[in-house]
Amino acid sequence: MTNPPPAPRSTSLRQWLPATLTLTLALLVFFGAQGGVLGAPQSLPGAAPSAWQTPTVASGKHPDAWRFGIGLDRQFGEISDYDYQTVGVGWWADWTTRDRPPATGMEYAQLIRVRETWYPTNTLNLTRTVQLNPGALWLIGNEPDCSWIDCDYRPADDTTYTDQSGRPYIVQGYATVYHDLYQLIKRVDPSARVANGALVQGTPVRIAYLNAVWDAYLGRYGAPMPLDVVNFHNQMVREVYGEWGAGLPRGFETSTLGRTYTAQDNDNMDLVRDHVGRIRQWMKDHSLQNTPLIISEYGILQAPWDGFTADRVNRYMTNTFNYFYFTRDCTLGMPADDCRLVQRWQWFSLNSPPKLQNTTEGWNGGLFDPSTHQMTVFGENFRDYMRNLSNAPTPTPVGTLPPSDSQREAEEATLSGGMHREQDTSVSSCAYVTDRPDAGGELTLSAFIPTGGVYYLWARVWASDWSNNDYQIVFDRPAGQTGNVKRWQLGTNGWHWEIVRDRTTSNPIAVQLSQGVHTWTIISQDRGAKFDAFELNTRSYPAPEWLTPCQTTFSVDVPLKTGANLVSLPVKVDATDVPSALSSISGQYSKIYSYQADDATDPWKVWDQSLPDYANDLQKLEVGRGFWLYATGDTTLRLTGQRLLATTVTLLPGASLIGYPRRTAMPLTTALAGCSGKITKVYGYQADDTGDPWKIWDASLPGYANDLTDLRPGYGYWVYASQSCTLNFTD
Repeated sequence: MTNPPPAPRSTSLRQWLPATLTLTLALLVFFGAQGGVLGAPQSLPGAAPSAWQTPTVASGKHPDAWRFGIGLDRQFGEISDYDYQTVGVGWWADWTTRDRPPATGMEYAQLIRVRETWYPTNTLNLTRTVQLNPGALWLIGNEPDCSWIDCDYRPADDTTYTDQSGRPYIVQGYATVYHDLYQLIKRVDPSARVANGALVQGTPVRIAYLNAVWDAYLGRYGAPMPLDVVNFHNQMVREVYGEWGAGLPRGFETSTLGRTYTAQDNDNMDLVRDHVGRIRQWMKDHSLQNTPLIISEYGILQAPWDGFTADRVNRYMTNTFNYFYFTRDCTLGMPADDCRLVQRWQWFSLNSPPKLQNTTEGWNGGLFDPSTHQMTVFGENFRDYMRNLSNAPTPTPVGTLPPSDSQREAEEATLSGGMHREQDTSVSSCAYVTDRPDAGGELTLSAFIPTGGVYYLWARVWASDWSNNDYQIVFDRPAGQTGNVKRWQLGTNGWHWEIVRDRTTSNPIAVQLSQGVHTWTIISQDRGAKFDAFELNTRSYPAPEWLTPCQTTFSVDVPLKTGANLVSLPVKVDATDVPSALSSISGQYSKIYSYQADDATDPWKVWDQSLPDYANDLQKLEVGRGFWLYATGDTTLRLTGQRLLATTVTLLPGASLIGYPRRTAMPLTTALAGCSGKITKVYGYQADDTGDPWKIWDASLPGYANDLTDLRPGYGYWVYASQSCTLNFTD
């Protein structure tokens, strides 16, 4: 080949370390040019305006609409892809920085990521970004107190750790990072407003971490930590090391201050008030009472089957809006804002996908459906609140939650044996579950019951005949035990809703359930029945009638830069020949390369626009493979097709160029778990990062040296395996 695809960068730790020093040297040069050095804070030129700035309000909007904000998930499009204006909010963020944020009529909050694997190399062009956005709000990091993959996990002060090889290394504390970035931003733009990176929630252990940051800053620089705005998130999640939730801040792993919240605390208004009050007390204790407090992310994280149905989520949204907007307390609140406790808040999110059972991805409460871009019931509730803001009631306590129907799609279940998913455009959500004729299996779903009582299970099913309709069902089967198994004989009149009956008595199975999470398991006896959807409710009549419309096509946008881009197919496109699959960028690319490791004699395949068709040995783009695409200019590749329910990718020893056949991102270690222990290196190529496009995960390197953490839809990856293995992807 005359123009082979670029080769990955070296993964040696020796070559990685100098790259992390680049910004430090740049900062030294920058501060030296300004007559200062890293260390003691320097006087800033000019007088910065007050951090409490009320923007001009567009005609027809409520004067305080700017207090309300939304978070955009950029994996699922730009903000311009959604009808955000109908919601009527005043500010937004997308957990990153932008040189030129889209003109939306809303304020954009810049967020500088400071996770070890990103910072400081991701801030090399920060001076330019600050210059282009005078007076902007800057958030320094995202949840530095949390070890989640999307958090900027850091100790409060500079700390020495030891890697797997016994070599010591220093991790800069959050106090140091905040100081360096605050100084840089203010020197470039004295009018900028700078806030701390939001902590997960206002609990005692998070306040202890914040105190440690404050004390480290004061001890290191001889002055209090400057905060134009105080920034928090307001989640209600568990704080136990190694368990679900937010975990514990770095350096506080043995703390006993962590809260043991349960999933049902996610909408607890008493905890909302407790968190806000504790944050405001900390602000008062540190002479920050007249400083704005913003909550730059909050919402409902838990799933519908945990009881967080649409009405419950909307009730929480309305209650928090009322509390944030109306509550005043001159003992703790901001005097310059009529003693309000909270000045601005941002709902999570505008467009994140709904949570699917048995996955770690997806959330609740998205205002728009990321697949259709249509407003959801949550968006309608938000919009209606904004329209009626002047008449909104004062806060009221949350009442007792009424019983609600728990609706489940069968394909969200945990499956075993011969039970598997199939696609069908005529069924609910395009998919159903069935078992193979030669193997039995089980299907297990769960739901949260908000109020104890007698419940019935309804199922949308299909059985071919009377000899293939005998199944068993058991509720809340104890681990390792059989449980109270009932026989269930399905009806055979095509797809239909039916109540689950005891075959022996022919009576509907009535189950006494207490408040909490409950499961039901369907066990194969005969073979070949199909299961589409379930509903657990308190009625034995009438039958449900709902059906989730099947969306047959989905689109994923992949930004391309001039030159080489590493891409893949996240959906099943209608036609796989190169011109058809890439029709959205027709005439905007010159070559496509594929590396097919299973062809040992000639693994490289090429499609070259300048060659006659017979000379090209890459004729189609296959799901599961990665491709080097050479674009002739900056553009966006839109890939449209059907959802890929299940895809198998085989890795051979050595290098494989694979695709990521899903529409949503996933942590790398989760996505590649099927080959755990057999993968040595993974490379990603982000063409828009011109300074360092290669991203890496290397099993031999310490975690801080790996900057590839997620697999993303539409991108391809080099994977190096020590032996053959198989990856299984489901979407």
